Amino acid sequence: MKKKTIKRIISGFVLALAITAGAGCAVSADAEAYSVNLSEELSYSFGEAFEIPEATIAYGEQNVPATKAVLVYPDGVMVDGYSHLLQTEGLYTIIYYATVSGKVISAETTFEVVQTDYVNLKPIITLDSRFVDGFQYKVAINESVNIPQAVATDDNLVGGVKTTVYYNYGMPMQQLIGIENGVFTPTKVGEHAIVYSAVDSYGEKAEKIVYVNCGFAEENVAVKLSAEDITRNAGESVAISQCTLSGLYSEVSNVRVFAY
Repeated sequence: MKKKTIKRIISGFVLALAITAGAGCAVSADAEAYSVNLSEELSYSFGEAFEIPEATIAYGEQNVPATKAVLVYPDGVMVDGYSHLLQTEGLYTIIYYATVSGKVISAETTFEVVQTDYVNLKPIITLDSRFVDGFQYKVAINESVNIPQAVATDDNLVGGVKTTVYYNYGMPMQQLIGIENGVFTPTKVGEHAIVYSAVDSYGEKAEKIVYVNCGFAEENVAVKLSAEDITRNAGESVAISQCTLSGLYSEVSNVRVFAY
């Protein structure tokens, strides 16, 4: 999530970006001090791919585009190239180079990577609104079950939501159930668990479980509605026939009738 700012970078002496000698400024052989003008503010998150911004070097009344840049890590290691990964705490230095009338000039700016505490925020897994906590979902043996879709929300999500189905989940004899095209078919009586999991780039993992109870039922369906077929001529009144409910959801009494 966005609030997971576990490590941040504090930019160094980059105000008007006129860096003076002795305050993080590299100088050329003639001991003149030059200032850096950056194309963007130095502000990045720990672990991001850091792209060294373009810059110009103020040379007299000119702003000379830098033609080369190197990044100096806190441990003193100097690396060229414009793409880097900031995974070390401490003070970083960017040194820019340009050539003016055959003379190489350079100037630098600094920024610091610091470690701070962070809020432990896991990904948020959201299911179809029909699958609410506390409801007992039931299926019949050999009845195909369409697995509800789920989405995960996290700014640093790695991949999507992983879905697995288990029989006797969490027990010593738990068994992985196969899924094909988003459907699984229970072949044993008992509790099955649809387990949704998601993880982010910080290793924070979230999990949500939907439990499904499998039992014996007539015609291998968990719920069955039966009603008498009625034939009438156009214009005649029709009395709605009685409807009976059977199967694993026989305790449900709220049956709605629609006419088409």
